[in-house]
Amino acid sequence: MSSDAKHLFPRKGGGGGKGGGGKGGGSGSKGSPAARKGAPSSFTNSRFANAFKLSGTKFSASPYSDGGGKSSKLSSGIFTGRLSGGGNRNSVYGTRTYGSGYPYGGYGYYVADRPFPYVFYPISIQSNYYGDNEYANVNDTDRPGGNLVAAIVQPSNNTSSVTYRLLGDNSSVSAVFAALVANCSIANNTDGIYAFSPSSTTNTSVWPLPEQVIQWYRASTFALSLDGYNDTASLASNAPASNSSTGYTRLADTPLPDGLNTTFLECVNYTTGASVPLVNKPSDSLKAWQIVLIVLGSLFAAVIIGGLLIGYCGTIRKSCVSRWRRRKSRKIAREREADGSSLRETEPRDDELPSGTRA
Repeated sequence: MSSDAKHLFPRKGGGGGKGGGGKGGGSGSKGSPAARKGAPSSFTNSRFANAFKLSGTKFSASPYSDGGGKSSKLSSGIFTGRLSGGGNRNSVYGTRTYGSGYPYGGYGYYVADRPFPYVFYPISIQSNYYGDNEYANVNDTDRPGGNLVAAIVQPSNNTSSVTYRLLGDNSSVSAVFAALVANCSIANNTDGIYAFSPSSTTNTSVWPLPEQVIQWYRASTFALSLDGYNDTASLASNAPASNSSTGYTRLADTPLPDGLNTTFLECVNYTTGASVPLVNKPSDSLKAWQIVLIVLGSLFAAVIIGGLLIGYCGTIRKSCVSRWRRRKSRKIAREREADGSSLRETEPRDDELPSGTRA
């Protein structure tokens, strides 16, 4: 295998559908993005296909969602004023370089002070690594998707042959892991999902390490690594001194090792890129409950306006009757006075009222 073939490349479009070696799509929940994209029913019928709320935001995210929408400034939280949102599935793939894959705002080398195009925060993978300390101490309840976790990914037919790892927020890792179980026949060992803490240059016992990552996704908020791989270009010792370093040239990535099952790897890479949760774009169409509120509001308004009109018309009627009675009384009085008769009855009878004003 040539060295070029050992690099991972996103497939055209960056997501959706089945990966190589995957299983056929199922019906599942017809309303979910996963079902619409033809994901296996074993996934779409599971809880991992459901949308989940992103802590500290007004958004929800779903596996297989197309993402998109408009970006906006965060109005609260530790990153108030930071631009967030708008990233879609087409640009979900990065490279092996930490800080890659930003659809906007990917200036310089470091991830500090960058926007959040996918709403999720970049992974703090190692202490003082490309400015990731900014995200190292984010409270788990404030981090969109929850605490950082990693998951062991191995082929179910030979778990000792190779070990990949997923790295990201808890909700995203759980969803992608379930998608890989359904689509790529990985070993379904949920005990292989564990809490992740950033390593350091002096403590490299916590895997994955930056140099083990073979693919970054979703603006460095999700990663796929390979145990035993060592990309020297991604070592902290080979990082630029600052975000604005001049004359810095990144080393070439180390080729992937020989002997990998490329069919399995392509399925894992493709399914991860297709299923990693993205923010659900707000719908332009009205939801059922919104339509009900509009109808009820219209009916309420009609009742109020009708009542006002009835009251107004009643007032007008009484005024008309009163004025007619006064005119009629004056006319009767004049007629009585003219013929010398005594003024016995000057009030008109009800049967004399004009049509439309009788009680």
